[in-house]
Amino acid sequence: MYIELPRRSLSRLALVLLLASNGPAWCQAATKESPWSNTGLDLSYFRGKVTTPGCHRSETRFLACISAIQAILDHHGDGLRLRHSTWSDTKPSSDRPYKQFGELRIVRVPVYRGTDIVEHLKEARQHRGRVQAWRTVYQNIGDARVDFTAVRDWVVSDLVEGDRIEEYAAVAINGYIGAEDAHARLVPAADLYEGPKASKESYTGIGVALQEIGGAVMIGEVIRGGPAFEAGLRPYDLILTLDDSPVQRQALEEVTASLRGSQGSAVELKVSRRNREFRVNVIREQVQVKTVTASVLTDRGNRWGYLRIEDFMARDTCRDVQVELASLLAQRVAGIVLDLRNNMGGLIDQSVCVADMFLGPGRTVLKMQPVGKRGRGQIFRARGRGLTSLPLVTLVNANTGSAAEVLAGALQDHQRSFLIGERTFGKGTVQTAKPWNQTGSLLQLFTTARFWLPSGRTIQIVGIEPDLTALERPDLTQEERLVLREEDLFPTALPAAGKTWSQPRPNQVSELARCTKEEGVAEQRSAETTDAFHDGDYPLYYAQDALTCVSSRGPVHPQALKLRVVKLTRDDLRLAPRFIVARLPMAGMMLR
Repeated sequence: MYIELPRRSLSRLALVLLLASNGPAWCQAATKESPWSNTGLDLSYFRGKVTTPGCHRSETRFLACISAIQAILDHHGDGLRLRHSTWSDTKPSSDRPYKQFGELRIVRVPVYRGTDIVEHLKEARQHRGRVQAWRTVYQNIGDARVDFTAVRDWVVSDLVEGDRIEEYAAVAINGYIGAEDAHARLVPAADLYEGPKASKESYTGIGVALQEIGGAVMIGEVIRGGPAFEAGLRPYDLILTLDDSPVQRQALEEVTASLRGSQGSAVELKVSRRNREFRVNVIREQVQVKTVTASVLTDRGNRWGYLRIEDFMARDTCRDVQVELASLLAQRVAGIVLDLRNNMGGLIDQSVCVADMFLGPGRTVLKMQPVGKRGRGQIFRARGRGLTSLPLVTLVNANTGSAAEVLAGALQDHQRSFLIGERTFGKGTVQTAKPWNQTGSLLQLFTTARFWLPSGRTIQIVGIEPDLTALERPDLTQEERLVLREEDLFPTALPAAGKTWSQPRPNQVSELARCTKEEGVAEQRSAETTDAFHDGDYPLYYAQDALTCVSSRGPVHPQALKLRVVKLTRDDLRLAPRFIVARLPMAGMMLR
């Protein structure tokens, strides 16, 4: 996500990875109180926007009203759907009770409540078809008016629970503003400033990030070494219950709040993995957060540097990368593996700063242009303080997003690095945060710009295609693969816009693929491990094979390399001051 945040305290700049903002919600220690409690939200916004005259002012308003009503129906969690009389599935039947308001109807439809994540993914993808159906309704009704006011009043009187008005108000607002802008969302300000990575060192929790998908709650990320990791939890596990309390159809914020607790306390999760259910008892502990890690890999007489960047959220990520990279160079490595897998973004200046370490002076890293209005674009360029020209390969996957895609794409466009893995997430839009209320307790995220890679190609929806494909396992079947990208999680996201990408060096890529197949040992190494999640790492093995080929199939003599280690100044880390919006004090720009 690419966001600008209001200034509060730079050291507390945080990561709250909310669904509508393209990231999961992190679980850390706090009270179990609803995140919407004491925000002062009520239904006045919903009542004021959802009226028969107001909803017919434009197609966008029409869809927003539909979305706001449906958001409350979904939050109620009884399989209720808003339909129009022209839809074929709204005919009365004994097993489908409904309420009717002229041409609009509330129907009860079968809702998948099983444990197959693929089915939940199908449920999420059906949203795109429903949006198009409502567009068709609007285009066909002409001057006719459907009674939104009556539906609104029934929803408020019959569905909204009095002790949960703030929650219902929040989901209704998010439904309304999200109809036009897939990444628009209202969030508690405390979540943005006090997430688990507000402190880069540690936080109390179980070390997972949650994602909503098709009405189910899924684990989107597991921090290595954290309590959840040690308990065996994995990405794409579905959480069914917490301490025997069902979580399905709960808002993501509610589940997150339920997972919070004090250090040393236990929480029991009932989890489904590929339709196999099991229970896991996890003890909340201090989770160590290390954004940048590095090590030396010994491989067939070569010494490769391994550099992993978890995200770009911390303002000193670039400085940490510099320190670790300098350490690798001091150990006379012959090439570098840059691992951006599962890196969903962060601060743009940090991403550009890291690109600067590998690119030459003046090289374009990123191009940005405002959305929906005229305005001056911004171009981000490397400042020419490259640290090394060592051979470089970069690992990416479907969870490589936004700022990480910018870095990977710039390296690929300038032919500085071969990309290995699979198509990336596909997030090429910019979000800004602004206060929703006068107290500053609530912030609204909304899309303000698009960005493009140096070649002019877009990231949005299409993502970045790697030079060489390497899945999690070489024998992974299509049925076993499960990836969730921008088009899956945000069916109404902006379409792709920009040049299409074509491989700029097909001969070299073809030769590299041939070499890795003939000389590589990745498949053999992968077959020797029994637990791919914890031990084996086929893409990393593949990257080492590629480095061996790039380095002429043998060790590279250190004296043949151009090694430059320079100290980054404060100015080098401040790459985009002109883009900061003057009307609102900003702490930074974030891609997530």
